[in-house]
Amino acid sequence: MVSDAIPKKKKVVTHPPLPLSPSLYQFIFRFCSIFCSISILSQPIFIGLLYSSGTHDRSLASSINPSHFPGSTNMEGESNQSGEKKKRIAVGPWGGNGGSAWDDGSYNGVREITLVHARCIDSMRVVYDKNGKPFVGEKHGGVGGSKTSEIKLQFPDEFLTSVSGFVAPVVHGGSPVIRALTFKSNKRTFGPYGVEEGAPFSLPIEGGQIVGFKGRSGWYLDSLGCHLSRVQTTRVLQKVQQRLKRLTSSVSLAPKESEDAGFKATKATAQGGSYY
Repeated sequence: MVSDAIPKKKKVVTHPPLPLSPSLYQFIFRFCSIFCSISILSQPIFIGLLYSSGTHDRSLASSINPSHFPGSTNMEGESNQSGEKKKRIAVGPWGGNGGSAWDDGSYNGVREITLVHARCIDSMRVVYDKNGKPFVGEKHGGVGGSKTSEIKLQFPDEFLTSVSGFVAPVVHGGSPVIRALTFKSNKRTFGPYGVEEGAPFSLPIEGGQIVGFKGRSGWYLDSLGCHLSRVQTTRVLQKVQQRLKRLTSSVSLAPKESEDAGFKATKATAQGGSYY
């Protein structure tokens, strides 16, 4: 004869989730933030282009070449020693139509910038990095200017990530020129140099760096544009690895005595059958 009795449920003792130590929470948070920074490396360069006519008349903005406004970008292909194509983006220039066009091209990065200025940016000369060695570019502009400013980057750890400035004629009715410039790196801000008057422009960059300049010049620096390239992934990965190494050495994962006591109390309660 088959018994219809329902078997009794066995008493299952389960342990409650153990609380994580604050140090472990901190470790997880920092690790996730570093992981996110690594994932950003695979994203394309983000460029923000800002141009405003400021307080000046619309005739100033209309006198500037339309190709100087946002959207005047083009892709370039440059082969490295391994034969791989490296994408370069050319943006700008911003400024007036005076003078003659020039283009320094694109390099591995920027080492130094020398500006001569007074009421405007009179001239500009850039020292680039070409395969690990300094390469002095040509001087662009005139012989005027009473102040000389030198920008020296801590290459290769420091690189340019932004350039901004102002565009306006030096005299009423004249052609617009670069009146002021400000540069930003991944570590510092340089400037402003010159006089901040006229129509402002700005080129902030995320995930990339400035590796060359182009523009127009005559008696002054009439206009300025840039060549952009993606930041070298290996350089950033080395910094991330160093941060991870410091993080794991500074954060201890061992539970504290108070946490050990809490664990023992929780275990004793579970054995008493209060949790199922």
